[in-house]
Amino acid sequence: VLFALIVGALAFAGLKAKSNSLLVASLVIVAVFADLYIASADFNKSDTDATAMYRDFFQQNPDVKKMLTPNMPSDPFRVKMRLYDQNGRTIARPLEDNQGMIDRIFLFEGYNPLLLSRMIIPIANPDLSLSMKNIRYELKIHPEEQQLYFAKNDSAFSPAWFVYNKKVIPTETLIKASEKNDFSVLANIDFRNEVVIEKNNKIQLSGKQQSEVNHYAKVLKYENNAITYEASSDENAMLCFSEMYYPEWKAFIDGKETEIYAANYGFRAIDFPAGKHKIEMIYQPDAYESGKAISLLSLLAGILIFATSFLWEKSKLKKAMN
Repeated sequence: VLFALIVGALAFAGLKAKSNSLLVASLVIVAVFADLYIASADFNKSDTDATAMYRDFFQQNPDVKKMLTPNMPSDPFRVKMRLYDQNGRTIARPLEDNQGMIDRIFLFEGYNPLLLSRMIIPIANPDLSLSMKNIRYELKIHPEEQQLYFAKNDSAFSPAWFVYNKKVIPTETLIKASEKNDFSVLANIDFRNEVVIEKNNKIQLSGKQQSEVNHYAKVLKYENNAITYEASSDENAMLCFSEMYYPEWKAFIDGKETEIYAANYGFRAIDFPAGKHKIEMIYQPDAYESGKAISLLSLLAGILIFATSFLWEKSKLKKAMN
């Protein structure tokens, strides 16, 4: 409130005293700087190098860092680095929230400015849910030594896997199950061989087990806004991904856009026709594109208005001089 009052007073003074507009603008800049500096005082005055603090754990445990760092882009996997009590409060966290970005480790936890509506998967077995999210290492307490360690999850799903059978469950049913922690809806489903989707897909599936069909899927590129896969299957299939479902992602098979289905409530899947194909997942939010177009049009309109105003004033001045 104080900051708003100061800037408002300066703006008012600038309107009243046009000859001192440069001074007023300078004071506004100083006020903005002071506001940002005060808000971040704890960071500005710290004697600790944040990067060094994040690296302390790995300096003492170099083998752990090597173990938790994925071989990109061919072998991406996630790491769960927190322990929680029964009330959901963190009781152990050996890594900092930002450490994953610094050390290129895919931490499952961290800062969460975006709360996904499909975050809670109604699956009774929490280990299965973590496995489907491709979490290969999980923080645990050793039962005998009573020390923290990262346990390897050998049952973690691959970044992408094929299924040849499906089960259709309406969206409303899955939403209610998630809200009420009703685990019965997705009970007794073998997610390695069957996928739950919310509407019928477009290609026919044989209903076979994975082991009965020759197939493979591998990651070629893994970036924040784009993931590329190469995959092959002798039969029509659905290709499932360990990526959370979010409607702004687009999928392309050999350059042609295809629909992304909400799979197993919180994940993604696409129809995969038999054969060898290149799949691209690209984050293309329509709202961003619309906002960018509006911003560009506004900028052009502003330039046009300014130029027109300038030429108009110049023309009036020329007429007055004549």
